Amino acid sequence: MAANRKKTRRSRIKTLTYAVIAVLVVLMVITLVVTVRYMNEGAPDLSGKTAESGESKETGKTGGAENTNGASATGGTTKTQDPPKTQDPPKTEDPPKTDEKPVTQDPPKTEDPPKTDDKPVTDDPPVTDIHWTDPDLKSIDDIIKFSNTLGVSDDIAKFSLDGLYPGTLLKKTADAGEGYKNETVYIGDSTTLGLKTWKQHSADLVFGFGSLTPETACTLEVTLPDGTKGTIKDGISRVKPKRIVITLGTNGVALFAEKTFLQYYGKFVDQIKTASPDSEIIIQTIMPVTESYNNKMKKLVNSRINRYNLLLLGLAKMKGVYFLNTAECLKNDKGHFRDDLTSDEGVHHNAESYKLWFKYLREHAVNLQ
Repeated sequence: MAANRKKTRRSRIKTLTYAVIAVLVVLMVITLVVTVRYMNEGAPDLSGKTAESGESKETGKTGGAENTNGASATGGTTKTQDPPKTQDPPKTEDPPKTDEKPVTQDPPKTEDPPKTDDKPVTDDPPVTDIHWTDPDLKSIDDIIKFSNTLGVSDDIAKFSLDGLYPGTLLKKTADAGEGYKNETVYIGDSTTLGLKTWKQHSADLVFGFGSLTPETACTLEVTLPDGTKGTIKDGISRVKPKRIVITLGTNGVALFAEKTFLQYYGKFVDQIKTASPDSEIIIQTIMPVTESYNNKMKKLVNSRINRYNLLLLGLAKMKGVYFLNTAECLKNDKGHFRDDLTSDEGVHHNAESYKLWFKYLREHAVNLQ
């Protein structure tokens, strides 16, 4: 019996030993699991609150500060806390969705011009120097034929010599001054004589004679400005002025056909060139007549005057002299001589008209071309 009790006691001690060992093994396993979990997730908060990442329990400081106790809850070595997590930027709200499309304003529309069946009326295109080719004028017939090809308007309101015969037709310049005027001699009929009558020019520089024509200018013996008798050629040969302006034709237009007129005029120009070869010679336009005078005459009319002025421009080119289109500053918008510039309601000029003559002369100066 004593042997059985001893055997039983040994058996219980052995079983208890195994149980203790089993408990110890279980505790070791639990301890190991807790330790691993602590190392991976951090020590649990004993207060029951979950520790926030990056904040010390005792100091409350952020930024990864060490535990002030220098050890983990399990007595392990010191562990640094994970860096603080950055917060995502706040999301902006999307604009409210709408099914309506934004309305954009159309640019203002310009009104179309009213339609009309009438074609715009354009004036005859002016002849320009760009397309000009100097003609080879060797005779009066050449002048007449070439003039017929220029397409100059027959309408006296549109008549213009602009762009024709560049280098011969004097163009607009700056004002050459009184000195330019005072060294100029005028030769012509009663319209030139008016310069002396109205005291608009020095009497000794005015070779003006009533009813003078291109024909009589070549041969007529007259009383010259110096009081002597002789032809106009004789008087010019004595003066030999800087510049000579010839104004003839008011009488000749009504008397001579085109060719005859040009022959006499050309002959007179040759005489003056011979008498004073160093002078600048200028042919001035035949002056227009007033509308009332134009309407009662048969030949001395502005359409015929315009035609003869066109031919005189060609003559000036052939003779190598200049042409001054003074008539354009004396006309009204209908192409007639202005009534306020006439002294007899017809062909003769007043003082105001002569002032315009000289202004035009100074502003179309030969030496400023």
